Amino acid sequence: MTSTTVAQETLKQIYANKNLSSFYSIPRKQTGQGCLEAVKEHGREWGEVIRIVHQSAVDRYVMARWKMDSVQLCRNTTLEDRFIRKRQQLKEAGRSAKELTEQYAFHVVSHGK
Repeated sequence: MTSTTVAQETLKQIYANKNLSSFYSIPRKQTGQGCLEAVKEHGREWGEVIRIVHQSAVDRYVMARWKMDSVQLCRNTTLEDRFIRKRQQLKEAGRSAKELTEQYAFHVVSHGK
């Protein structure tokens, strides 16, 4: 039996069973400690955070001395849902796009030597 026919037979068994969840389930994304989620270095989110931090820096000379060794995102679905609802209410109330612009907050931890 070739690998193609084995795959076809497997698919026939799956569709005959009609219970696809017993064969495959999408794993949930595991979060880190609490609501903090580590960001993979050199990933898309890592690059976005680094870019925003560099653009937001007041003193570029101080920024040049910093070394970012980890980035974590704080995920809170309850606050995110409240934020989305409130933003929609403000939009419906006629607030301008400038008033609805998102802003960022950063927490810098210094590893004292």
